[in-house]
Amino acid sequence: MTTDHQLVTRALRGEPGAFAEFHDRYAANVLRYAFALAHNAEDAQDLLQDTFITAWHKLGDVQLGTLSALPWLLVTCRNHAHNLRRSKSIRAAVPLDDARDVGITEDHLDRLAREEELRWVLKTIWLADETDCRIVEACIVEGMSYRDAARQFGLTEQGVAKRIHRLRSRLSGLRTAREGEGS
Repeated sequence: MTTDHQLVTRALRGEPGAFAEFHDRYAANVLRYAFALAHNAEDAQDLLQDTFITAWHKLGDVQLGTLSALPWLLVTCRNHAHNLRRSKSIRAAVPLDDARDVGITEDHLDRLAREEELRWVLKTIWLADETDCRIVEACIVEGMSYRDAARQFGLTEQGVAKRIHRLRSRLSGLRTAREGEGS
C-alpha cells in the first residue's frame, strides 16, 4: 500500500490521480468527523470540501514522514468547523425576549442545550494536550484500535488507554463542577 508520504510526494509532482487517491483514502473519515462537528449534511459536506481544498493548497508544508495524514486532516476540519460556527453564531443571534415570537419551542431549546453540551465537550478535548487530542480523534472519532494508535503515536497500548481514561475523567470532573455552578 502506498504511504501518505508517497501520495503527497506524487501529488506535489503533479502525478495524475495522486491527490484523488489521497482524497479517497480519507474522505469518509473526514466526512464522519465533519458531520459530528456540524450536525447537518450540508455543513459537513462544506467542511469536507474546505478541508481538502486546504490540504491541496498546503500539501507542500505538511511534514508527514511515516505518519498518517488523517490527524492533520481532522485538525484542519476542526478549524474550519470552528470558523463555520463562529460565522453562523454571529448571523443567528436572537434576543431571548424575542425567542417565543420567532417560534422557538421547548424542544428547540432542549436540542440547543444538547448541542451546547457537545460543543463544551469538544472544546474541552481540543484544549487537551495535542497528542491526547489526536489520540481521541483517532480512537473515538475514527474508531482506530488502541493498538494501532499506540503504533501510530509511538506509545504503548496501555499509554493510549491511560490518556483516553485521563481525558474522560477530566471531562467527568469538569462536568460535575459545571453542573454544580448551574445549581
